[in-house]
Amino acid sequence: RLREVVFDAILKDFVDLYETNRDPATSKKFAEIPYAIRTAIFDFVYQNGASIDPMDFVTEAALLAKKVLESFITNDFKRLSKSLRSLGETSQSFRARRRDEADLVDSAIQDCDKTLDVMFLVDESGSIGKADFEKVKILITNFIKNFENKRTRVGIITYDNTPTVVHDLDYLQNSAEIIKDLEEHTYGAGGTKTGLAINFALGIINRSRRGDSEGISPNIFLLTDGQAEDDVVVPAKLAREQKVVITAIGIGPKINRKELEQVAFDPQHVIDFFDYDQLKCNMQKLKAEACFEQNLLRINQKVNSSVSSRQIEYFAFEVDKSKALVVTL
Repeated sequence: RLREVVFDAILKDFVDLYETNRDPATSKKFAEIPYAIRTAIFDFVYQNGASIDPMDFVTEAALLAKKVLESFITNDFKRLSKSLRSLGETSQSFRARRRDEADLVDSAIQDCDKTLDVMFLVDESGSIGKADFEKVKILITNFIKNFENKRTRVGIITYDNTPTVVHDLDYLQNSAEIIKDLEEHTYGAGGTKTGLAINFALGIINRSRRGDSEGISPNIFLLTDGQAEDDVVVPAKLAREQKVVITAIGIGPKINRKELEQVAFDPQHVIDFFDYDQLKCNMQKLKAEACFEQNLLRINQKVNSSVSSRQIEYFAFEVDKSKALVVTL
C-alpha cells in the first residue's frame, strides 16, 4: 500500500511539472500522449526522479537525463528515444531498462500496424449544423485513408432521435465503399439520444464480433457537441461489461465533461476540442488513441497474437485484488 501511495504521488508531481512547463501550442496534454510513451517516461521518472531545476544537472549523466525530460515536455519523441538510448551508465540492467523505454517510444511513433475494429458513432443533432457535420465526415475519411492494415474494420453510425447505419463494420480493403457511403449520407438534424445510439452500436458490433482468440476489443469513437437527452450510464456500463472501449469526443463549448467521463468510464478516454475546425485537423490524435489502447480481456481468455519486432501490443483485464493473477505467455 505504501508503494502505491508513493507511486501515485510521484505520478501527480510529474504530471503537474509537465503541464506547467509544456507549450500548449505545440505539446499535447499529458493524457493525450500515446499510452506507450507515457508508460516509458514514467518508468524513467519513477527510477530517476524528475526536475527542471538547472542546479540539479551538474554531472554528465544528469545532463543526459535533462535531455530526456526536455524531449518529453516538447513532445519531440524521436529525440526522446535517442536520449534514452544515449544514457550510458555502467550498469547493464540500467541500459537495458532505458532501451526498453526507447522501444516503447519507437512503437508509438511508428505507423500503426494493429488490427482494429472501430465504430464511429456520430451525433448529427440540430445543434451541429450541416457545415460542421461535413467536417466530421472529412475527419473520418482521413482516419480511414491513414490505416494500412487491411484487417482493420471501420463502421459508421449517425444518430439524432434515432440511429442510422451509414456503413456496417467493414474491412479497409473496401475503404472506397465506406467513404462513398459516408460522402452520400445527408445531415439529419434532430435530438440527441446518445444512450439509445450506444445500445444500438453495441448490437451492431456484437453481431459481427471477431473470436476471442484474436483478442481484439472493439472501439467506439463517440463524437458529440452537447448533452444527451437520455440515460448514458447504463449503456456505457454495458459496453464496459462487453469489453467494448468507448472514447468520448466532445466538440465545442456546450459539452458536458462529466457525462463524457461517464460514457468513457475513464477520463483518459475523453478528448475535447474547441470546435469542429480543430477536430478536423486532429486525425492523428484519434489514430493514436485507437492504436495504443489496451485490448480488454476476460479472465481465462486465450489470445493468439503475433507481435513483430519493435512493436507493442497491450492487453488489460479487471481482476479481484484479493486473488492472485497468473499470466501465461
